[in-house]
Amino acid sequence: MSKWIIGKIITWILTIFMCCNMLVSAVALIRYDQRVQGVKAQNQVEQWVDTRFDDVRMKQIYPKAKSTR
Repeated sequence: MSKWIIGKIITWILTIFMCCNMLVSAVALIRYDQRVQGVKAQNQVEQWVDTRFDDVRMKQIYPKAKSTR
């Protein structure tokens, strides 16, 4: 394969990875804000997010995150 084809494939893989990363981060931050406000998890996805991204971990990842409400 030529270098430009390999580069294009790698670029697409990294682009998809970064989009997924941003989506997971956004979901985790939204759920973190809901937990701070006392909203309970209402489905399995929210329960998974609460388990995987608990308050301690979110404070480590986003130490300056503040609720805007």
